[in-house]
Amino acid sequence: MIATAHRMRDCSVLLDDRRARGVALRAYGLRVKGSAGLLVAAKRSGFVPEVRPLLEHLVRNGYFLSRRLIDRATAEAGEEL
Repeated sequence: MIATAHRMRDCSVLLDDRRARGVALRAYGLRVKGSAGLLVAAKRSGFVPEVRPLLEHLVRNGYFLSRRLIDRATAEAGEEL
């Protein structure tokens, strides 16, 4: 995915893995967005009503997101903590 994004030029890549994000940013200079950032953007565009329930659903189903990241994304989305 990183190599494809690099070849396409001027695009963002969706990555949650910390190591992969670092490689994409530092080695290739790509713009990186994770699942939480994607959901915040979706809320700002009116595609989803709330971010927190979606992030918590991901966690309940085995996806790792730190409480700190969930709180930060919720705040960026303009939702109360």
